[in-house]
Order: sequence, then structure tokens, then C-alpha cells
Amino acid sequence: MLYTHRPLACSRRFHIGKETLNSLNNMEPKIATLTMPRNRHYALDLLKTISMLMVVILHVNHHCDYWKPTDTMDTATWWVSVTSVMICSVAVNVYALITGYVSVNLTWKLSRYVNLWMIVAFYTVTITGLAYFWMGSSAFSLKNLISQFTPIPFAGAHWFFTAYSILFFLMPFLNKGIAHIGQKYHASLVIFIIAVLPILNLFGGHIMVQSGLNSTWLVCMYIVGAYVKKYPLSIRKRYLLILYTFVLLLQISLCFFIRPGMTSYAFPLLVMTSLCVFLMFEKLQTNKKWFASLVPFIFSVYIIHQHPYIVPLLEKICPTLAKHSYSAIMISTIIFAVCIMIDILRSRVFSLLKLNKVGNFIGNGIQERVSAILSRYTQS
Repeated sequence: MLYTHRPLACSRRFHIGKETLNSLNNMEPKIATLTMPRNRHYALDLLKTISMLMVVILHVNHHCDYWKPTDTMDTATWWVSVTSVMICSVAVNVYALITGYVSVNLTWKLSRYVNLWMIVAFYTVTITGLAYFWMGSSAFSLKNLISQFTPIPFAGAHWFFTAYSILFFLMPFLNKGIAHIGQKYHASLVIFIIAVLPILNLFGGHIMVQSGLNSTWLVCMYIVGAYVKKYPLSIRKRYLLILYTFVLLLQISLCFFIRPGMTSYAFPLLVMTSLCVFLMFEKLQTNKKWFASLVPFIFSVYIIHQHPYIVPLLEKICPTLAKHSYSAIMISTIIFAVCIMIDILRSRVFSLLKLNKVGNFIGNGIQERVSAILSRYTQS
């Protein structure tokens, strides 16, 4: 009985499957757009993690001041320091390129920024409170407290948070323009950003993005990253590696002559190495998903170790512990790991208090209200 029933069931399933397959073939364009999963680029998650570690290494090197011009510029310590600084200086550019790559097709949500601001506010209150408890009222400054809460140019304590804030609120307009500009004009704009603007910036004047420590340069890198997402470049990784190595060696060699400006994020050679690193990881395929689990905690590494009360502490500790540039890299890794662990605890606190839901509620509520007002008084 069971043996005779199975063939009937199989033939029935085959018959239904064939009809369904024919109908799916007729509906192929619609089904493809609705059911295609969003593939996360884990290699870029890895690159974002490495970029933040590079930021910490840059700051530790700055605190130790290993690579300043001295009579010992030919020592191993100086060369290791210069090499690490040149390698790590791509961090901010790469971070902005990744932002453009992953955000150009995302739906803009104010709640993302509200949740980010809540993290900044949490560390502002927590670290300031600990400093007050440890050092007394002399450590407290109302001006510093307000500046840390406020991501605006004349008060913001964290320059990157200030610049990113402006970029974030420009994203919907940038994405709208990028979607309609077309590849020809988009490519022309990218060429201007990576080949012309950095050279013009060397001469100063009114055409300046200065050292790249501003929202203008982040917007430029965002546009370049968005282009790579929309129109993938067919350049082999080995060619990118050769170009990167050549330009990096040229940068290191030039440190003897023009150290000032070499670490400017808008410096022409640094723009080239940044783009090479980004493109190499963009073409890298990996299934290591654990990199993605670190991404939510990456930004807090910057917020914690660059807090106005933490920076003076690192300026005293780093030169003492990192007596050589080799150990500076180790100290940077420890700082990075400790900040990650601290933020994991912070995320647990936020989960227990349901603060993420509060941030989503506030952000979505404001966005819906503003959208309703604009719809009421505008035509489209």
C-alpha cells in the first residue's frame, strides 16, 4: 500500500512543480526583484574593522611622536613608525568609501543617526561621570560636556562624528542625485575627485578640502564609493597590489622631504593608496561572517579612545608603555580590543533597557512627522 502510494504522490508533485515552473518563468523579472536576497559583503566588514584599528595606531603614534623629524631618522624605530603611519593613513578615506558603497542603495532612516547619537551621549555621561568621581570637580567642565553632546562644527568634540553627521543628513540627496546622474557624469565627477581635486588642494586658495578632516572630503569619498557599487570596476587584484606597493614606497621615501601634509587624507598619493586598498577588499570574497558581528561596535572604539578625558590619559601612558614603535602597534591592538569589549557591555545595557527601540521610535516618529509636513506643503 505504501509502495503504490509513493509513485502517485511523486508524479503528482512533479506535475504541480512543472506547472509552477512554467508560471515562474513567465513571471521571472518580478520574482527576481522581489525575492533576491541582499548579500552582505563580509570582506568590507573586515576592512572596516581593520580601518578602525588603523585609526587607533595613528593616534598612538601621534601620542608617542615617534616619526617626527629628528637626528635619528635613519633608525629602525623611525622607519617602522613611518611605515605604519603611511599604511594606516588610508583609514578615514577607506571608511568613507565603504559608507558610500553600502549606503547608496539603502533606505535612509533617521533612527540610525538617533541610535548613534545615543551611543555618543552614553559615553559622554559615563566617562565624564567617572572622571568627576576619580579627579573631583576640577575635571568637570560644562563646556566640554555640551561640546561632546553636540555634533556641530563650532562645538563638536569629535571631528569625525561632526563630519559624519553632516554627511548622514546629505545622504538622501546624494543618493537621489547619484541615481539620476548616469554613469558618464558620475565617472567624470569621480575622476575630478581622485585626480584633480587633491592636486588643486595642494595649492590652497578657495579650492581646498584642507587635510580632509571635514564633511566635504567625506562627501567626496562617499561619491567615489557609490560609483564602485553602481558600476563595478574590472581591475585585477594583483595590478591593484602592485600599484599600491609602488605608491606606498613612494610615500615613505618622500617622508624625508615633505613630511608636512603627507598624512593629509586629501594628499594625492594617499588618495591612490586608499582607493587601491578599498578596491582590493571589494573584490575579495570571504564567508567569514564573524567580521560582521564586530561592525556594530567599531564606531564606539573611536568615541571611547578619543574622549577628551581619555586622550590626556593616553598621552601619558602610551609613551611610557610603547617605548618602541613595535610595541606601539601592540598597545594600539590592546586599546582596540578593550574598547570593543566595553562596547559589547554597553550594547547589553542598551538591550536590557530597550534603548534601541527608544531610538527607533524617536527617529521614525520625527521622520514621519517631517515627511507628513513636507508632503502637505509640497507637490512631490
